[in-house]
Amino acid sequence: RHVTWAPAGPAALSLGGRTRLIQWIEATHSFIVYVEVGALGGWRNGEICRLLLASNFLLADTQGGALSYNDATGMVGLNVPIPA
Repeated sequence: RHVTWAPAGPAALSLGGRTRLIQWIEATHSFIVYVEVGALGGWRNGEICRLLLASNFLLADTQGGALSYNDATGMVGLNVPIPA
């Protein structure tokens, strides 16, 4: 377990090889929580990307969150806004 605090930007927690971030967004008076949900890799990348994008369409399947892909880590993540 590893927690990283910074004077500005997100607080990061690495647990079980996956990263969790929380950041205060002053402009919207809300927190953004990011959780890695799994790696994107293999021969089905195109199919998986289509499913990720379909889930994000009008935020219908994510209940206000957004799925994302971090090219630097190869991980899919879920970003969820939480109002203060």
